[in-house]
This record gives sequence, structure tokens and C-alpha cells, in this order.
Amino acid sequence: MSNMASVYSDPNWFKVKEIENGIFVIEETGYVQSYLVNGEDKTLLIDTGMGFQNIQRAIESIARGPITVVNTHWHFDHTGGNELFDHIGIADSEINLIERGLTNEELISILGMGFENSLTLPKGFLLEKYQIVGKKASFSIKDGDVFNMGNRKIEAIATPGHTRGSTSFLDRYSRSLLTGLVSRDTFYAHFEESNVKSFICSLEKVISRSDEFDKLLPIHGQYPLPKSLLHEVLSAFMKIDAGAEPDAIDHSWGPECYLYRFSSFEVLVKPPGAKGINVIPQ
Repeated sequence: MSNMASVYSDPNWFKVKEIENGIFVIEETGYVQSYLVNGEDKTLLIDTGMGFQNIQRAIESIARGPITVVNTHWHFDHTGGNELFDHIGIADSEINLIERGLTNEELISILGMGFENSLTLPKGFLLEKYQIVGKKASFSIKDGDVFNMGNRKIEAIATPGHTRGSTSFLDRYSRSLLTGLVSRDTFYAHFEESNVKSFICSLEKVISRSDEFDKLLPIHGQYPLPKSLLHEVLSAFMKIDAGAEPDAIDHSWGPECYLYRFSSFEVLVKPPGAKGINVIPQ
């Protein structure tokens, strides 16, 4: 079975634009965004998207040097194009998951869980051929690792919560935090691997370093976001952790989940004592 990640049937699928000096956003509208950061003669690609189309083709004209891929976490919508690149890193706890890949059957199941009412596909895309080919990691990412790109240095910050190995990236050159910790959309803390207390610890961790950045570049939804949002999100998770009643019971992913609504975002969590959504056997 061929993989759709190598296909470039819809050149309009990716929306690529420079948002900072040397930072490009690669949008897959309605799904995710990846970020390309250029150094003097090196390029860092933060996530590789859904794997619906060939992200390598979309960025080849803007990359300034050899590309190193770093994944914020292992989920399919951020690792779909990994197979197209040679130098890939992710947190040690999730290496086995990107090397495993995902079958067409598994992906169809995942898309049915969370995207059944909002599934938009590229022109020429064949869902029956969609798979994510496992790719061997070149290195593991640890908290505090620094990627030296000449004129800029990017620091990895471990920020578990959404997944065990979730990682954010601090670019001091542009004073930006590239992260999955915040969004104006829905926070998914309902997976088996998700942990509300870990979210709280990660938020407190980056807030303690907020003098090092001015803005947030999230991997879902509106960007950039003000760093003040970190305090709003922390307050929300602390209320949830303290036992606040949910605003609704949600079954869109199958098993019962709790939905909490706040002024500019929502949080989906597993009920106390529940196992949570298991996307694939781990």
C-alpha cells in the first residue's frame, strides 16, 4: 500500500507564510499547523502534519539548510510526514510510537472518533491508502536540549499533559514559545495518556519562564496567542483538578468524557477513575 504522505496532488493544501523573521507556519486548515524555523544554514521543522500531502514539497523552497524534524508529540496529526525526512527526534517515551506507525484501519478509526463531522480532505486524496509509515528516530529529545542553529538557539522544554512526551520549543531569537500547551479551541486531556496534574505542572513551568518569551505559537488554531493565556488555562485546569462539575457530558469520542467550557476555549477530560480514550494499543 502506498502512503499518501508522498503524494502532492493538491498544492493548495498547505498554507505557508512567514510570520516572524525566519519562522514560517505551515497550515493544514481546520486541522493543525507545523512550524519551520530557519537558522543561518540549518532548518528545524516542528511537526510534519497530517500526512495527507507531501509537506516536504511544500517547504523545499523556504528551507535554508539541512532539515531536522522535532515532533511535539507522537499523535498522527503531527507526525504524518515523518517518513519524508531523515533526521527526526521526539521525547524518549514516544520513540516507539513514531517508529510503529499507524495502519489504514487504525487511522480510519481515529478519524471516526474525533473528526467525523469535520473531515475535509485534499483534492486527489485516497482515504483507503492513508497510512503513517513508521520512521526510526535519529535521536531522543530531553528537557533542556538546545538546537544550535547559528544565529538562533531553540530549547526543548518537556511539557507533558496532553501526552507523556509532549514537548514545547523556546526560540529566544524571536521570543516565541512554540507549544501544544495552549489553544483557543479544545484541549484534549481525555486520552489514556493524558494527565490533568501534568498539564498543571507544565503550565506552571512555562509561566515561571515567561520573561523569556512574548508570544505563543500553538500547533492548533489561532496564532499567535498572548502569553497571558497561560494563566487562563492554568486556572481552568486547576478548577477541573479541584473537582468542578462539567458543563456537559461528551460522547463524540465514544466513551463518556467531561466537557468544560471557559471563555475562550474548552477542555475535554476523562471522568475520575476512567481509563480514558486509547487511540491505539501501546
